[in-house]
Amino acid sequence: MLLSALTIICNTASSQFVINELLASNQNDILDQNFQSEDWIEIYNSGPTPANLAGYYLSDDPALLTKYQFPFNQPSETFLTIGGFIIIWADADLLDGWNHADFKLTSDGETLYLTDPNGLTIIDEITFPIQQADISYGRVTDGAEEWVYFNNTTPEDNNAQVLPAAAVVYINEVLAFNTNGLSDEFAEKEGWVEIYNPNNFQVNLAGYHFGTPGDPDLFQIPFTNPTLTTVDANGFLLFWMDSETNQGESHVGFELNIGGGDVLLSAYDGSSIVSLYNYPAAIMNQSWGRVSDGGVNSQYFAIPTPRYPNGLIIIEPETLYINEVLSDNVNDTLDNYLQSEDWFEIYNPNNFAVNIGGYYLTDNPAVPMKYKIPTNIPDSTTIPAGSWMLFWADEDTDQGFNHVSFRLNNLGEQVLIFGLDGFSLVDEIAFTAIPEDNSFGRFTDGSANWVTFLETTPDTTNNGAITGIGEFSFNHTFLVYPNPAIDWITLPQDSDYQLFDSKGILVSSLRSQNNRINLSGFASGLYLLRSQSGDYSRFILE
Repeated sequence: MLLSALTIICNTASSQFVINELLASNQNDILDQNFQSEDWIEIYNSGPTPANLAGYYLSDDPALLTKYQFPFNQPSETFLTIGGFIIIWADADLLDGWNHADFKLTSDGETLYLTDPNGLTIIDEITFPIQQADISYGRVTDGAEEWVYFNNTTPEDNNAQVLPAAAVVYINEVLAFNTNGLSDEFAEKEGWVEIYNPNNFQVNLAGYHFGTPGDPDLFQIPFTNPTLTTVDANGFLLFWMDSETNQGESHVGFELNIGGGDVLLSAYDGSSIVSLYNYPAAIMNQSWGRVSDGGVNSQYFAIPTPRYPNGLIIIEPETLYINEVLSDNVNDTLDNYLQSEDWFEIYNPNNFAVNIGGYYLTDNPAVPMKYKIPTNIPDSTTIPAGSWMLFWADEDTDQGFNHVSFRLNNLGEQVLIFGLDGFSLVDEIAFTAIPEDNSFGRFTDGSANWVTFLETTPDTTNNGAITGIGEFSFNHTFLVYPNPAIDWITLPQDSDYQLFDSKGILVSSLRSQNNRINLSGFASGLYLLRSQSGDYSRFILE
């Protein structure tokens, strides 16, 4: 069952050494020798003889395959017996020891290379997709071609799939009749079911089943993308009940009954009940949910709270702006640990100071509470009137309150701020690829026009800085699927479109048919698609 869920064949030359497992978002997994949660890469000796890794290379850059070399002066560590393993920490911190590589992994996905001592011959590589925190990605068995996700990581141990016991989770809130509420990633108003995880550990629901008491196995949650199927500790996860499974792992293969009924979540066997929830006839745009999360009693909610506690109290946030972003820091500003990390800047336009302790920062609108700014250091988290505050996007939360739990993708993504309730959006920005050591920011502090800055201005005013190429000013965004795409993209509706490359150059004018566009003739890269109405979407073509 697990093997059929995710199969990726990696491209290898003949070698007994292979990349066997990796963890690209280590939050609560194993610690390195300095008691830090760093990303890691496992190498496995799949050959018939013992061998030494000394002189081999690891890299995440095809243009620089020699980023990290296994040392010659650690023979007892780099010599692998038959079936032996070694862990390399991907933390860009060579000062921490010989087994620390000078690059980091990104949880947004990238390609990892293992190269022969000649520095040219790639003997193994794996392109891994977006990763969920503390869930590793590895060969289904040591040295095998198929790659799967492991809820229980196996660093320096044999890869083996072990299904955990079904966790206690609850169907917490449902909305069956949605006409003007939350939209899915295709801007469609669909019914939804919210799952609540009361545990102090995350739960991956991959393999669980949605159904009804009469047919408990109507839909099995896929194993192929844990970022869409994992409920954070004490958190919430949304599933779209729309019968559109082609739209992603969070889309269930049947719909809720507007007249009321039962929805069932069962365990891996498709029959053991995890949560059974009865809902009455739907009232348009009102949800039915538990009065307290996971509780016994339920009620209608005039203001639904998808992905948030049912007892949420709305707290109006102060006006703040994401003012500037740098997503490819090579020789720009150094952080307090003298490291070149990506960053973004928040600007307070008010004539009074604003304490942003308790506000939330994220790069994923589906996970708005990804990083919470601490509430216990107001002297540090208060932005003076008309001033700025810099945040480092490096996943090194142990390095200070302004080091967030996510990184920025240099091909483009989003940054969002949410208020104290984790629900109220303060500001957001979606950006495309930004040139190395250039930033993307508001032309003047807090203004609506965004430009590329050749001269970055971290923690100071944007006004008067040297600029490069400007950004389009479009009305609204829409999403395409899949993203990244290979040959085709699916759109919310048919329209005439203009396709721009990452530099803002018009590449082609296109017309969708049956909500699809064929892009097989275009080069790989980041693109911006503008509709006839002026709305736009950014996506990656592989």
